[in-house]
Amino acid sequence: MRPSPVAREAKARAMAAHRSQVAPLSPAPGDEALLSPGFLAHFTGAEELFVEAGATDEALEQVHRRDADPWGTDRRWYEQRKRSLLLAALPRASFLRGLEVGCSTGALTAELAPRCRELVALDASPAALGHARDRLALLDGVRLEAAVVPGEWPEGDFDLVVLSETGYFLSPRDLEGLVERVRDCLTDDGVLVLCHWRHRVEGWVLDGPDVHRVVAAAGLGDVLGTWVDRDVELLVIGPTDLLPDPRA
Repeated sequence: MRPSPVAREAKARAMAAHRSQVAPLSPAPGDEALLSPGFLAHFTGAEELFVEAGATDEALEQVHRRDADPWGTDRRWYEQRKRSLLLAALPRASFLRGLEVGCSTGALTAELAPRCRELVALDASPAALGHARDRLALLDGVRLEAAVVPGEWPEGDFDLVVLSETGYFLSPRDLEGLVERVRDCLTDDGVLVLCHWRHRVEGWVLDGPDVHRVVAAAGLGDVLGTWVDRDVELLVIGPTDLLPDPRA
């Protein structure tokens, strides 16, 4: 881009204001300017170049490399109870095509699979997907895919989308992008289920309640149900006529 003369002048004034960086502190050796004229020349030209690239975060990959079960999904009653709550909240007994965003080692995937004719499970961590493949090797109808959402997304429509313990690992911008991906792929009778830890997530911007507020406000469908306790928050979105008839 070509900044206007006014913008270039303002930028020059801003750079000059940082005297400790652009001018010597004194004539003494070691007090030279920190930023050389050659370096500063990158910021004084008639054109500016910006490079847009998605951020990468290897933290979750490293977690899964160090531990085959980093969240204790197979040994902690908290994790087992949480999965049971999510499965019980599904308004239909079965779905044609489900999507799990952020499957990690596949503990929830294994329990969603019997409820779906076809289930696509995504994760950005190759190590996590390796553990998931070992767990799910004998299950039919499950497809695991490496994907960094929302930039990468599977093709086709889904009548079930599950986002469990994943939303707060996204940036606010990427969460908005994920919402639009769900909007585009969810069938008219589709169900979206979110399940997240309610406590502060250290090292990331969002927490579980933040994610649920953003998604609930996006107008993806009616809120069919919620569950909130000290540790877990569930949100189920879809058409109201999907709820089972209690008299049937």
